[in-house]
Amino acid sequence: MASNKKLKKELSFLNLYAISTGTMISSGFFLLPSIAFKETGPSVVLAFLVSGLLVFPALFSKAELATAMPKAGGTYYFLDRSMGPLAGTIGGIGVWLSLVLKSGFALIGFSYYFLPLANPFLERMGFSLHPLLAAITMGLLLGIVNLKGVQKTGSFQLFLVVFVLSLLGFFIGEGLPHVQHSRFHPFFSKGMESFISTIGMVFISYAGVTKIASVAEEAQDPDRSIPYAMLASLITVMIFYGLGVYIVVGVMDPHELALSKHPISDASLLLPGGQYLYYIISIAAIMAFISCANAGILSASRYPFAMARDHIFPSYFTKISKNGVPYISLFITLGSILLFISFFAVKDVAKLASAFQLILFIFANLALIVMRESEIPGYHPGFISPLYPWMQILGIFGTLLVLTQMGMVEVIFSLGMITAGIVWYYLYVSHQIVRDGAVKWVFERMARRRDPQDTLVQELMEIQREKGNPVVDPFEEMVIRAPVLNIEEARSWEDFFETLKPFFQNQLDLEGEKLKDIFLALHKLENIPFENGVAIPHLRLDTLKDFHLFIGRSKTGIPLPNEENQISYAIFVVLGPKDHSGTFLRILASLALRAEKKDFLDKWKKAGQISELKQLLVPHLKIEEEWVYLDE
Repeated sequence: MASNKKLKKELSFLNLYAISTGTMISSGFFLLPSIAFKETGPSVVLAFLVSGLLVFPALFSKAELATAMPKAGGTYYFLDRSMGPLAGTIGGIGVWLSLVLKSGFALIGFSYYFLPLANPFLERMGFSLHPLLAAITMGLLLGIVNLKGVQKTGSFQLFLVVFVLSLLGFFIGEGLPHVQHSRFHPFFSKGMESFISTIGMVFISYAGVTKIASVAEEAQDPDRSIPYAMLASLITVMIFYGLGVYIVVGVMDPHELALSKHPISDASLLLPGGQYLYYIISIAAIMAFISCANAGILSASRYPFAMARDHIFPSYFTKISKNGVPYISLFITLGSILLFISFFAVKDVAKLASAFQLILFIFANLALIVMRESEIPGYHPGFISPLYPWMQILGIFGTLLVLTQMGMVEVIFSLGMITAGIVWYYLYVSHQIVRDGAVKWVFERMARRRDPQDTLVQELMEIQREKGNPVVDPFEEMVIRAPVLNIEEARSWEDFFETLKPFFQNQLDLEGEKLKDIFLALHKLENIPFENGVAIPHLRLDTLKDFHLFIGRSKTGIPLPNEENQISYAIFVVLGPKDHSGTFLRILASLALRAEKKDFLDKWKKAGQISELKQLLVPHLKIEEEWVYLDE
């Protein structure tokens, strides 16, 4: 059973937009253009744009999943609830580690841009800062900001992003008039193979766009704010990347650009007012790296909290401060970041983690397919991914294409992270929980024996209630609406269906006599399920658009017209549409599962009120119905 500790909903659309944008504009903009240019030449501009387009399938998938399940943990939570806790464990650990490394890399990037500006002034006072010390100090300061609460963290993030985009907008405005178009010929100077390879290289620049899913539980109006924030931030960053890289390629000498370690700053020196523009760009880079680190710490700290709430990590990670911050999870996350930047070459390890991020994009698309195809009750996203399933299929194969361009070392590192998740699952998680993902609902054989009232369905229903949606699953709704026939005197099977004829005709506009004949014929062919005194006649019709249940109760029993002289005390007549076969089978399975309970028939016979009968079928619901006694 998951913990019920919840986080405060304090993040607005602008806060979410800033978190998403802040995780993208850092190394991808200030360091990567020169490296990518060296690989593919002027076509690096198009490579950045194509990479952004390849992110859309995963963005749409995560946006739908996040609006259906706005819970802390993002990718972890989606994988766990769709494909089971093993997939969730692997994904959760991998995403958390990737965010830790990305945040550490951002802190190192901050120090490299900050110290050339700060140390000349500090040296006049007799001392200077070491890059590692500057990175650790900024990390601790961001930790303090995060402790103040998600609303203050989000506001700080919004300030950083607006400031950075303003400075970069100034750079773009100054640089566009000075672009030399001759520098773009030939456009594909290194060939198409190098171009495709570069798409894979720069793809990771956009990976942060979906990280706001990890703070979805803290979002205000998640059905609107999350998808809109993701889309707005991705489009914003694509525009800034495209124009920024276009200017760098258009103003710098190709040989100098290929060797540049600070391409945006170096390009600014070639523009009018270059020295001042250089300082502006350096400040923008500093703020961008701070923004990326801050967003990374905020997002990463929600993963241990969410996984501990589900008993995948120890429970002490679920502790929340008075400001609504999972502070133990924050301390462990921040401590891990500082540990990595102190003892490891974070830049190299962060690059290795990029391949795992791509694998998670594939998993996100698969998770959406599983949730859609399962038809599980309670899955009601506020945002629907367009062009399903072709959008997800494109995302899966497009990302696989990018993965083929990654080196063998990156692939091995990703396999190592998957192995670590599997080991933790079998050493710890498997002894803590017994939980199924929605993937089991996809398989019809399993669906026949699955109960629509299981823990996952109830969890999804509770999420919808938290969102203010009055959601009832098809089975519950059908039971609540069902008319109840109490049969006091012994009757025949034919008499029972004769009594139902007016219900068929008046409520469903169906031919009562024809339906009666069909059910009688089905019984003669032994096509009506019967067990332990319970019969479930059922039929699917083209003319129906909804599911309907008619309940019959007889204390003395109705003899069935067969050689075994079977007696039925409960009759559940189920009618439904010909499509949605999976839902129809689960409704039948749910009725059968309740009938199999040891004391079901005794309670059924003794029930004195309609509400008592129906609560035997949906015990967790309060049946809002008049207290009508069956004997009346």
